[in-house]
Amino acid sequence: MCRKNPEHGLVTLQVVHVPTSLHDPIDNNALSARQEHAQHLQANVVPHLYEVPAYKCEEGISHAFPPTISNLSPLKELPEGVTMRITHMKHGIDEQALCAEVKQENIHELLTTGATSIQAPNDGGTFKLKSMNKKNISEMQFMPNRT
Repeated sequence: MCRKNPEHGLVTLQVVHVPTSLHDPIDNNALSARQEHAQHLQANVVPHLYEVPAYKCEEGISHAFPPTISNLSPLKELPEGVTMRITHMKHGIDEQALCAEVKQENIHELLTTGATSIQAPNDGGTFKLKSMNKKNISEMQFMPNRT
């Protein structure tokens, strides 16, 4: 198993409030409410997914094995203005993080089938989430696209 390999980065899953554009201003109270709700979900549903060590496995794929705790069902219906972001970051001062939005359909697919894939923008690679019991995340992977 690749956990024997040295840790080489992090995979994180974060609940965040959706950034707003300059063309669509939002009231400060509404923005604060979004941020508080996102922080509450992060702290109470998936705090253990904030920084999970990643191990380099076959062909450059990064695997992270978070503790299989919590139940993701509260994330099936996120309030307006709140979303989830998955990020992969190698260790190193010059490394760039790659991230993608985890959409509601991804969470539904994960809890229904036990797996889902999320494409990083700009052909950066693919994130995969797996659930052995269809309730929580048992593995997070990042597969960079070959150039």
